Amino acid sequence: MKKCRNCKQPFEPRFNTLEKYCWNPDCKSIEAMQKLKDHKKKEKQKLRDKKNNLLSHAEWIKKAQKSFNAFIRERDKNKKCISCQKPLGEKFDAGHFWNKHAHGSVRFDENNVHGQCVYCNQHLHANLNNYTMNLEKLIGADEFIILREKAYETKKWSIDELKRITEYYKKMKKSFN
Repeated sequence: MKKCRNCKQPFEPRFNTLEKYCWNPDCKSIEAMQKLKDHKKKEKQKLRDKKNNLLSHAEWIKKAQKSFNAFIRERDKNKKCISCQKPLGEKFDAGHFWNKHAHGSVRFDENNVHGQCVYCNQHLHANLNNYTMNLEKLIGADEFIILREKAYETKKWSIDELKRITEYYKKMKKSFN
């Protein structure tokens, strides 16, 4: 004998040992609603997968950058601006030391991107003198040299890499919550 998932009454399955609901009309309607909900969920996932398969390389870069920057903002939310050392507050940028367009190889490098106030990042064009000094203190001279060498390498991100980056940083962002 099995127990109905809805009314918890014991019942004997009629057609299949995998039946989860008894034959009470109320329980069957709940089962039907659950099946409909599951079907809609699967259809939504199929649609999401189709949409992702149609994205261009540039759109995947934007998507990966968005999830990476969201992770950086979550990681650095209670820290100070890398350049001016003022508390970041609620609204701040994920400031790249090496420009993400000219130095694509370090675009998604966590040592290259830090929380930066909007004023330093956008109005002072990253406030690079202070950024340089504070970044070297933060990551160390050896890591700074490695970052500089990596910045001048050529890197073409594949769509598979961008998909992995997107998923990885979404998970990393959730781990901070």
